[in-house]
Amino acid sequence: MTTPFVSIITPCFNGADHLDNFFAGILSQTYKNFELIFVDDGSTDDTKIIAEKYEKRLSEKGIKFIYFYQSNFYILLKMLAQILVHQKHRCAQFHHLLKHLHIVLYYHLLNDQ
Repeated sequence: MTTPFVSIITPCFNGADHLDNFFAGILSQTYKNFELIFVDDGSTDDTKIIAEKYEKRLSEKGIKFIYFYQSNFYILLKMLAQILVHQKHRCAQFHHLLKHLHIVLYYHLLNDQ
């Protein structure tokens, strides 16, 4: 019987102070059939340096490590939400679509003005 393959997706913004503990937990897992997808959302601290220093150790344990850097994604979404707030009559269909795609962030962006 084969074990299912699992993808762990971890978003992070300026989490450098917590990454050593995070990666220690990942490295101590007994389940082996997984990959780690690490999404750095434009961190300005040492998040990238710390995350990349674990790449070799993860690989040695057979864990595929994928690092994405996506700067200012939150800011882009917030700007989009603010535009839509000012044009509510035009965005009813878009709001319906987002709601049904389970993008909870949209609600928070609209209410974080």
